[in-house]
Amino acid sequence: MLSMFVQDAGSSRAWDFILEREPIAVVSDFAAAEFASALNLRVRAGRLAKVEAQTALDAFDLWRRAAAGCRLESADIAAAEIYLRRLDLPLRALDALHLALVERLGFELATFDLKMAASARALEIAVAIS
Repeated sequence: MLSMFVQDAGSSRAWDFILEREPIAVVSDFAAAEFASALNLRVRAGRLAKVEAQTALDAFDLWRRAAAGCRLESADIAAAEIYLRRLDLPLRALDALHLALVERLGFELATFDLKMAASARALEIAVAIS
């Protein structure tokens, strides 16, 4: 999602996907927190000005209001732990939580992260882009 709101190497690809597929946007409370965290990290690293980060947050909030919402549940945390205990998957906890949520809701995962996409496929979770 970050590439939709902050110009980076993935921005064109993200918007091409949105315009071509017109997917139904679903934003979890967890994804919103991770989005804010990613912006915060860029500001602290000096890669993004505070005003640009605030503009991105405002645009994200507007977009999120039009999207469907969902919440992370304890069952998602349990599923993520199961994925992480599979030692053949190169997953971080945050990615495993996203995958668990996508699987529970029966959605396709949209990601540019090749390792996350490969893990999703290994777990038989549909991947829209990677």
